[in-house]
Amino acid sequence: IAADPDDAYLFYKHAQHLVTDADYAGAVGSAERALELSASGHASRGALGVSNLADTYRTLIAAHLALGNVSAAVVAGERGTAACPDHPPLWTQFGLALLGSGAPDRALIAFQEARSRRDMPVIGAIDRGSAGWRALYGMGEAYLELKRPADAQEIGRAHV
Repeated sequence: IAADPDDAYLFYKHAQHLVTDADYAGAVGSAERALELSASGHASRGALGVSNLADTYRTLIAAHLALGNVSAAVVAGERGTAACPDHPPLWTQFGLALLGSGAPDRALIAFQEARSRRDMPVIGAIDRGSAGWRALYGMGEAYLELKRPADAQEIGRAHV
């Protein structure tokens, strides 16, 4: 980064490493810088590809959640899913933010969006579980918060 402060990809990877190191505030800053550079048209290596862009938003959501900034995590999820609507792991991460914000109705929709993309071609290193069991688990949690235990049980039975 010191050698190339306009490289969006380096800031994206830096944000991921900072989350791993539990430097969540630093991760927010690096992720936002990656997004800013990518959108500016002035990134030294060009804009982030869709998979890296979606992963940057996922990292940003995770960092905000770790900091307890649930509303910022939701905003990051809204921005991310608007920019990368066909990325199942991003929808699942957004669903987690929505659950944390007390919006199980919206979370259910986000998890359903992830699940509906489970048969799409893989772009980048996508965790297939994000459109599989993780999305189903999120749907079950959302149904429970919506006081719909029968629907939560049905999710479990229908997809075992």
